Amino acid sequence: MSHDRLERLRQLNRTRFKRHTGIYPETFAEMEIVLDQRERSKKKSGRPPALNASEQLLLTLEF
Repeated sequence: MSHDRLERLRQLNRTRFKRHTGIYPETFAEMEIVLDQRERSKKKSGRPPALNASEQLLLTLEF
């Protein structure tokens, strides 16, 4: 998944965004904040993730 895909999704209007992900853009933004806070509080060890938190969230919602 590329960063471009996430950016194109963010440019969609509210109803198309919900149709694609199942949630509204406002909810997606709140979920991103929570995931970012969690990632910052985690102990960093091992290999870094291939996708950032926003891309992981999008992938999860699309599945």
